[in-house]
Amino acid sequence: MTRTSQAAQAARRWCKQSEIVAIKAVTLAVAQHFKRPGKGGRKVGSSHKKRTRHTVHEVYLGLGNVYFCRVYRMDYSAFLHLHSILKEGMEAAKTNSTSYKRKGGRKGGKYQLPPIPNGAVPTTVRLACAIRYASRGSPYDLMSLHGVSHTLIFDSIWQVTEALNTCKQFHMLYPSCHRKQEEIAHGFAAVSNVLFLNCDGAIDGVVIWTNKPTENDSFVAGLQDGKFHCGRKKKYGLNCQVVSDARGRILDNSIISGAATSDVLAFEASNLFGRLEDGILKPGLTLFGDNGRIPQHKVHGISLSKCEWHKRRI
Repeated sequence: MTRTSQAAQAARRWCKQSEIVAIKAVTLAVAQHFKRPGKGGRKVGSSHKKRTRHTVHEVYLGLGNVYFCRVYRMDYSAFLHLHSILKEGMEAAKTNSTSYKRKGGRKGGKYQLPPIPNGAVPTTVRLACAIRYASRGSPYDLMSLHGVSHTLIFDSIWQVTEALNTCKQFHMLYPSCHRKQEEIAHGFAAVSNVLFLNCDGAIDGVVIWTNKPTENDSFVAGLQDGKFHCGRKKKYGLNCQVVSDARGRILDNSIISGAATSDVLAFEASNLFGRLEDGILKPGLTLFGDNGRIPQHKVHGISLSKCEWHKRRI
């Protein structure tokens, strides 16, 4: 074999290898281009993990009604009722979280959606995963219980959160109806040893702990990072003002101030403060708070003395 033929063969091998490298590069570039933003996904060419889906109904049959209530903090009928309320919002949140747009076929055609290797995950399973995780359930246990991936559990949490935030039925707003305010006052009177007849809600503040905000977070919020630091609890976070009834159900909340803000200033910045100033509270009723809520000027509808009531089940 002459040197010329050897050089020609080497050139052909080099061209073939270059072509293979170019094809791989184009494949990776296309995969990166069409990959959903913000999603990690598995590596290109890797196979999926085979999982067996387990529905909530199967879990209910295995646990029974008593243990299902302990696990999900509600019975099966209440779970299905909650799912019927949040289902539409969860599906909308799932659609909005992806950049993929479903493309329909021609009218009368046989178009079908791309197959899911392990089958679709119903919204009931997504809701169950969010409830269990919120009650300190381990995501690794949920993976084996329902046969889902680790990523899907956290996607489900945000979908349920978005559905709750957009559902008007779950909006927390202190009632302006005097009849409902009287019902709240009757609830406090029923659990009070000294018969407080004018208490129409208990208000207090709690620091919602967060990580220390970055410089960019502080710039977007328009505050210095020191405004988020609570000197008494030595934690970063937000000051959350909450109004509840005698059973601890939240009637109104506000979380627009940093943890360094006092309770009285955080409450004055809330929407409820302006509504109370407008006179939505029935004459003779008042909200009860602790001594940390005593303002420099009289606030309409806020008790200026610290009060406690006997707590027991209604």
